[in-house]
Amino acid sequence: MRPGEQETRIEEAEQEVTLRAERPTVSKKNVPVERVRLETEKVTEQQDVTDEVRKERIEYDEGGTGREGGPERGRGPKRGPDQ
Repeated sequence: MRPGEQETRIEEAEQEVTLRAERPTVSKKNVPVERVRLETEKVTEQQDVTDEVRKERIEYDEGGTGREGGPERGRGPKRGPDQ
């Protein structure tokens, strides 16, 4: 033992030590590089479409009672896949 040192005892005990290492890190940053200007043009088009209606739903109000009727189904003749 050297002069000025204290005596330390080595005992059986569990100790935890954090190990550190140097590792390089790489990151990306989103930065503006240019500015663009966009213009839009409104286009309206009309097109006639014809096809057979397979299902119809009607919503109605019963004569000012405030009650709304539910969906009504058509009462026409039943059609099967062969007609």
